[in-house]
Amino acid sequence: MLLIKSSENDIYVENYKKVDVLLRIITFFWISSIIAKYVERSKLDKLLTEPVNWFQKVFIAEFPSPTYFYSIAILGLILCIYTIFYKNIITRFLLFLVLLWLNAYQWGNGVLSHSSYLLFLAHFFSMFLIIKKDIDIHAFAKQIRYFQIGILMTYSLAGFWKFFNLFKNIISPNPDQSQWYEALSVRTNAITNLLVKSENHIPEWKIIIYDIPYFWQISTYTIFFFQLIAIFAALRLKWSYIIIPAIISFHVYNTIFIETFFYPAIFTLIVVFFPYQLFYKKQNA
Repeated sequence: MLLIKSSENDIYVENYKKVDVLLRIITFFWISSIIAKYVERSKLDKLLTEPVNWFQKVFIAEFPSPTYFYSIAILGLILCIYTIFYKNIITRFLLFLVLLWLNAYQWGNGVLSHSSYLLFLAHFFSMFLIIKKDIDIHAFAKQIRYFQIGILMTYSLAGFWKFFNLFKNIISPNPDQSQWYEALSVRTNAITNLLVKSENHIPEWKIIIYDIPYFWQISTYTIFFFQLIAIFAALRLKWSYIIIPAIISFHVYNTIFIETFFYPAIFTLIVVFFPYQLFYKKQNA
């Protein structure tokens, strides 16, 4: 492919060695946060458990007992450490299943969220990226790019559908739906999310920012554009220096102004696409 620089292959491989370890470290802390939620929820009414999808109905039809929950959570913590040192598909796949179970538990109260989907995608695709002593650098770097494209494709598809729906609504507007090109769309979205969380006010400083003319339309479509071109960050390192911070800014923007929280996605993007070579090059200089 003309877009790919083969001279960057060594950097992709060296960076992935760090990604492979750090991904399991942040997953260790993610599992720890699920354990903390279990401890807190154990004090509440266990009848609040309400499975939504088939996976929850089969494996977590009711609030899990301490033995059931901790056996899976501790297995996940052990596998996070084990798969750092012993790399094989079976244990990585087992860790992936554990993460699915823990996420199903986390959202087993009648609400589903995809806030951790990037973390799971990274684990799923990395199952097949096992570093061996004798590897073909060119072939392995190509696989790493596919790994990154698989993660970023979710953003590009989202960006495509957002622009598609934008053009569709411009051509055939629906008066009953709020559109992103409307001045109050971001405020409406934020208020809706706040009401869902049973909060009854928006801070005054946010209201002032919400009222800046055209700021939200421009920033929203800028974010949509970077979502659309996200997969190109996997093809050239220099492109990733621009696209990945923009996508992370999108999640920060959502956290602050729209009240939707995707912390696992932010940490996964940082770990997978951090420019580690800028630091180990200096150390070797």
